[in-house]
Amino acid sequence: MAEGSSQDITIQSKTSWTATGSEAWVSVSPASGTNSGTVRIDDVSNATVGATDVRYFNSCLFVNTPVAERIAVYSLDGRMIYQAQKQPGIATFDLYGLPEGVLIVRGDSG
Repeated sequence: MAEGSSQDITIQSKTSWTATGSEAWVSVSPASGTNSGTVRIDDVSNATVGATDVRYFNSCLFVNTPVAERIAVYSLDGRMIYQAQKQPGIATFDLYGLPEGVLIVRGDSG
């Protein structure tokens, strides 16, 4: 697979399945499914912090990154107040009910 490229693989199954990448530069999406489907494998070896887009609007956090990762939201005093797992691409998290003010968002893919 060439650097920065993607490849779709067709899964033919009659049961649930899980797909994983054994290298840090591989991103697999979706990571699991049921019955037949398509899995996209991306070379994310050049993924950088600059490829991250985080926005907050109307109690929703929008995170766009090229890799699957755990998203954690912290208050200014360092308490984790929200966490979720996201797949590659855009994910929306409803933060309604969290304290207002400045929040710290951290992504961790490893």
